[in-house]
Amino acid sequence: MSNVPEFSYFLKSFVDEIASSQKPLPILLILVGIPDRIIDLTKNQPSVSRIFNVIEPSSMNNNESKEFFQKAFGSVAITTKPDVLPDLTHYSGGLPVLLHEVGDAVYWENSDNSIDKDDAIKGILRAAENVGRKYLDHQVYQTLRSETYRSILRRMGKIPLEAEFKRKELVKEMNDSECRNFDNFRRRMEELGVLVKGEVQGEYKFVNELFRLYVIIESKVTQLELQSVKLE
Repeated sequence: MSNVPEFSYFLKSFVDEIASSQKPLPILLILVGIPDRIIDLTKNQPSVSRIFNVIEPSSMNNNESKEFFQKAFGSVAITTKPDVLPDLTHYSGGLPVLLHEVGDAVYWENSDNSIDKDDAIKGILRAAENVGRKYLDHQVYQTLRSETYRSILRRMGKIPLEAEFKRKELVKEMNDSECRNFDNFRRRMEELGVLVKGEVQGEYKFVNELFRLYVIIESKVTQLELQSVKLE
């Protein structure tokens, strides 16, 4: 609904009508979604940004994430092997949307009511595809899947990729071809609203956590695909 202009107009007129009414209406209006949705609403009707207070819940920590997966799988009588949970929590990043996507994908990969490493890896790969298709802008999704940039993603996934990172730390890990293409990649990500420049020269940061985690998952996907090719 956020990309439907009429919905933004409705919110504005609805709130204005309540505010000007002689009879106050006790109502609490809560919209839930990722940050991009409020941006969409504001593009259609700038006043929407003044109507709502944006509350960003903090990410779940590792213990909370592990508990989430254990309870979710346990509720349907599925057990998890000890070496599985670290991967599930790492690639979910404590974000509820990713916890659900990863958990759901792993569930459908399982066939014996016991989640093992193979189930987890296949589920993470499926989750990456689902997240990219459902939550990322189409242009971002297509750009990150180009062959030119997948090599860069693979390199990015080999270093600790925080919300903010320095260009020089990434480039020194890249080969000549990746170095030549990295600035084009960076500029494209800036154009698409994935990256913004930091306060320090040469520093960049992801606009939101979902982008960062998607890049990490995609780098994992690329690594696994290369391993699969070598085995063949």
